[in-house]
Amino acid sequence: PFTAWWGDFERAGAELRQAAERRQDLASQAELMELRSELVQRSAMDAFSDAGTAEEAQARLGAEAQDLENRALGLVGHYEEQRFKTSDLWYRLGGLERTLEETTDPAARKALERQLPGLQQEYAAEDQRRDRLWAEVEETWARSFERSLLSHEHGDRARRIRREAERLFKEADERRQRARQLKAEADAAAREEAAAAQRQAQLLERAAREFG
Repeated sequence: PFTAWWGDFERAGAELRQAAERRQDLASQAELMELRSELVQRSAMDAFSDAGTAEEAQARLGAEAQDLENRALGLVGHYEEQRFKTSDLWYRLGGLERTLEETTDPAARKALERQLPGLQQEYAAEDQRRDRLWAEVEETWARSFERSLLSHEHGDRARRIRREAERLFKEADERRQRARQLKAEADAAAREEAAAAQRQAQLLERAAREFG
């Protein structure tokens, strides 16, 4: 009888140790998985915030690009007006120079020669103004294009970050579910541990009755 009891007692002790080890291991895994879930969740929230920042930059740069584009179009209008004015002066200057070449009357030539420097200076000034306007148009378009490119880059970055944030949120949820599963398994192991402890206690009570 004692040998059989001792065998039962040893088995109960082994079951108790195994259940305790399993409970502790599962509880540790559940705690670690929960911690990892929280870390991934924080990373997801940070990524989501970064995506929002990138989207704000995209919108701001896009608006700046549009404003510059509108300004460039307005400058093109001014440039066209200036081009017409410069062309008109060019034709007038050319006509005056041809008239001067063809005129033989000294008095008429003298009158034309007095007009020539003023018209030449006026044409040179307006031609320079036309060139400055076109340079401003090109510079404004370049700035608009640069901001448009940056806006698209921030938009692409925002989409990539948002996809990564969604992936991290999903991973965090999966880890939370796994943590709950491990906790449930740890609770089951705890019940097994309690049952093994009860069997061991019952065996001790039996030994006290039968062998005491």
